[in-house]
Amino acid sequence: MRRYPGVFFVSTGRSGSTLVSNILRDHPDILSISELLSTAGPHAFYPPRVRGTEFWRNLTEPRRIVYFSVPPASQEFLYNLNETSRYTRETLPPISTITLPHLTDKPDTLLDELSQEIRTSNKRPINEQYQILFNFLCQKYNRPLWIERSAMSILMVKSIYRLFPDAKIVHIIRDGRDVALSMSEHPAFRILTRLNERLSKFGLHLLAPKGGYGASRFYSLGDRLLESLFPYDIYASKNLRPQKTASLWNQMVAIGEAQLSKINPGQKFTLRYEDVTSDPYNTIKGLVDFMGLRAPSDWLRSAIQRPKPRASRFAILPDWKREAIQSACAPSLQRLGYPLETFRYAPQRGAQAIVAPPKVANVASPTQEHH
Repeated sequence: MRRYPGVFFVSTGRSGSTLVSNILRDHPDILSISELLSTAGPHAFYPPRVRGTEFWRNLTEPRRIVYFSVPPASQEFLYNLNETSRYTRETLPPISTITLPHLTDKPDTLLDELSQEIRTSNKRPINEQYQILFNFLCQKYNRPLWIERSAMSILMVKSIYRLFPDAKIVHIIRDGRDVALSMSEHPAFRILTRLNERLSKFGLHLLAPKGGYGASRFYSLGDRLLESLFPYDIYASKNLRPQKTASLWNQMVAIGEAQLSKINPGQKFTLRYEDVTSDPYNTIKGLVDFMGLRAPSDWLRSAIQRPKPRASRFAILPDWKREAIQSACAPSLQRLGYPLETFRYAPQRGAQAIVAPPKVANVASPTQEHH
């Protein structure tokens, strides 16, 4: 079996990874795969050996958590639902929600082609099943290198490195204070935050279970049970304080950084969202260089037009809210090199902060990372 090389883009989610994958999708040598691992969820790397039929079922069988995490009104939902669609919202395969429409405007046709390729595969290590899928797509679209980007994949670094020891890993980071605000408004992270809180009361570790996130026997086998026990619809729709998601982000980064520290320095690269938007030319060029690819001038010229600087939403909050959010994620802000604000309360609670928004520290180069 020819093994096309690949790069995993890992992040907590809400860190600009969608922007990055959309930029790279137009590169002539890159096959950009979006949200494949998150589609599989607890089955991403479990069981360790699997038949093609079971592997395919884990990517295509509708699941309530996917249904409520990515509603049709969201920007992430890419499948064209209408009166002539093959699927309804209830019957739509998870892999058709984002992954396949990200690759083609004919996701149903691609679904059928992949089904024929994967379902006939004999029982084998799960990484080989993924490799069959990657190989098929690289050959079909004539791209020599694949990338996979999934939200929450920062929790899967250990499994990724174990199963794909030759793959490169790009860690996309963003100021956790702004990430927390975005997470608090997103259905998927509302569900994840509340589910993590509920399970922790029973001594269960959702973010770092035995075996690893996405490779846990307990969560893979108990997936349907959890869906029947917890009201994902309520979790997704109910407002959530950003302090809660700041704490979630803090935990995710701590887990991911510990796993990244075990990886060969030459195989990992830190990509800071703030650098993508403030200095797109050098940042995108440096990323492509790390991946071992050329940066065609016409592609690069188009790519650097896509990132747009965005003002920090965190910076305009009242100081007491900013302090609460920062306090919940301060350890991981420091892990990633983001400076902390010092708060001095004005006489009345909620008055405008008198400390300037933080400046973002420079990201380490591929050869001088700060893991």
